[in-house]
Amino acid sequence: MPGRTSLESDVPLELEIFFDLTCPFFFMGKVMLDRVLLETGIEADITWSPYILYPWLPAGGLDFQAAHAEKYGARSRPMQLEVERQVRDLGLPFDHSRVVKVPNTIDAHRAVRFADRARRAAQMIEAILRAYFLDGRDIGDRRVLGDLVGEVGLDGAAFCARMAADDLRAEVLAAHEKSKARGTRSVPAYRLEGVHFEKTADLVAELRWLAHAFPVVASRKSVNLAS
Repeated sequence: MPGRTSLESDVPLELEIFFDLTCPFFFMGKVMLDRVLLETGIEADITWSPYILYPWLPAGGLDFQAAHAEKYGARSRPMQLEVERQVRDLGLPFDHSRVVKVPNTIDAHRAVRFADRARRAAQMIEAILRAYFLDGRDIGDRRVLGDLVGEVGLDGAAFCARMAADDLRAEVLAAHEKSKARGTRSVPAYRLEGVHFEKTADLVAELRWLAHAFPVVASRKSVNLAS
């Protein structure tokens, strides 16, 4: 695999993550990735690349249960139960009944971009995911996003002012289009040292392989998830 020798040279691995903020598989993937990086001690410089699943949604979003039932029909509730089981297996208390909306996530991605300028993108993503999946908050609401920006130690009022001025919107949409042009069709997806991974489990296995192949170097590394 290209870049494996970067562990030997004590250079952080380059990891790009394609994501959207209402995808439960991205939520689970981030939990799994955070844990394996902590477990192995591998350092990764992470680039967060948006891939917005439903950019056409209205600003107010859609009712979650109605939209899910319309899309999946009789499979809707069994699918929800299976996702809930998978999230609980990671130790998180997820219940679809607490999710009120399918929001348009453009503004949430703008919050991530805003936080990224202070090198707090990962913390912002974590706060948004937990707010949506665990607390049932509407992450399409700019007031909620402003509160979350404040919770990660940034200026929520400044963020809301920039949202009103449409700041970062074009940047987020351009990044989304770039992800599409590079072949992204689902989330999460990953590029580790230029190698594409569709499944989080495959990426986790690769990172564990690297830690096993280069244990001395990996043990010296610290985790950097805020790039």
